[in-house]
Amino acid sequence: MHFEDNSLISYHSGPYDSDEWSCSLLAIGWLEDPQPYNKGKTSSEFRRKLQALVDASQPMYPQYYFRGMYNCSFCDKQEYSGIWSQQNIFVPGDGVVYLSPGGISHYVSDHSYKPPQSFIDAVLQCPHYGSAAYCNLLKEVNHAIDPPLKPKSNW
Repeated sequence: MHFEDNSLISYHSGPYDSDEWSCSLLAIGWLEDPQPYNKGKTSSEFRRKLQALVDASQPMYPQYYFRGMYNCSFCDKQEYSGIWSQQNIFVPGDGVVYLSPGGISHYVSDHSYKPPQSFIDAVLQCPHYGSAAYCNLLKEVNHAIDPPLKPKSNW
């Protein structure tokens, strides 16, 4: 599935629908061949932090974990498939929340995808995914309104 970076996203119902948020919910990293995307180098710190966010998303939000497997459309051309991307990450930014597929870390590491700098900055500044600080920041960015995304524990 492809969405332009920084476009309002309505991927599914609930927390995946920009109409459910008080702030803008923006797509980042929804890549699909043959759509072009920005390429470039990213820091190892960003790649590590991005992967940590992806890894922490499923245990924190198991009710939003999608079933099935997504095959990377760029790898398919190379006869490789099997990128697991059932989870999505919500990253609070400067007045926005970014929504990315779990496969974004694969795109960055293996296909030299370089997300917009505002997303890179948001990832680097993001508190531990699902922590109280993370939940508070998500609420703050959403204009002090509880976001439609509920973790296993209460806000």
